[in-house]
Amino acid sequence: MKILSRFVLALTFIVIIAASAISVPKLFGIMPFITLSGSMEPGIPTGSVVFIDTKDKNVHEGDIIAFKSGDGQGATVTHRAVKISEDGTITTKGDNNEVEDLASLNPEHVIGKYKFCIPKIGKILSKLDAKKNAVIGGFLILANIVMAVLEKIFDNDDEENDDASSEKAEEESENV
Repeated sequence: MKILSRFVLALTFIVIIAASAISVPKLFGIMPFITLSGSMEPGIPTGSVVFIDTKDKNVHEGDIIAFKSGDGQGATVTHRAVKISEDGTITTKGDNNEVEDLASLNPEHVIGKYKFCIPKIGKILSKLDAKKNAVIGGFLILANIVMAVLEKIFDNDDEENDDASSEKAEEESENV
């Protein structure tokens, strides 16, 4: 019983650590995004979670940035700034792409600069939504409560058996 209880507790801690790794950086203006294509491979593999510093929008050539494509209404893209024109527009390109992105980027569409990534975890996170997260969280809370109750019940039974065995052993030693 204790092994199962420890397993449930360990699983809970893993989920808490994973959730914290995604949530805590947001407190400091660092937003996570999931990479959906291989345009930045091998440096940023498909399915990675990239962390973007939304407070740092001062773009230089060579910086990896996240931005809204199109007129700032499109998908979030993470590419490298390869050229900055005199008018401030930014030309971007995926490291794994042979040509630069077609449209120049208006600086106001920049979300921020790339800080780091966690490879592969985005593939898992992309399959989860708020409902699934709530179900997983609820299940883990319930599982921990059930395991604590069961452990308490079985520990009490073990203590009663140990007490009875001790008393019986004392009686037998007195009779000898």
